Amino acid sequence: EREALPPYQLLTFTGQKITSGVQLNWVASNAGTYTGFVLEKEGADNTFSPIYTTQSNNSSKYGFVDNNPVIGNNIYRLAQN
Repeated sequence: EREALPPYQLLTFTGQKITSGVQLNWVASNAGTYTGFVLEKEGADNTFSPIYTTQSNNSSKYGFVDNNPVIGNNIYRLAQN
């Protein structure tokens, strides 16, 4: 019998304007090393495209800087795979 994995939780997902772009940070609980994250950004055509992918590494904190923000609203989403 396989042991059940602990329940994964995304605790926070934040974005903040910085000099070089937009700093995106997220905190996950129980991601272990079995969860992948795909950070996506909405384009002018209202579709989302991946801009960063990472594998969980037993850390709870992750981050990425979008060095190419657009003028106006920048909309991001985080997918788990």
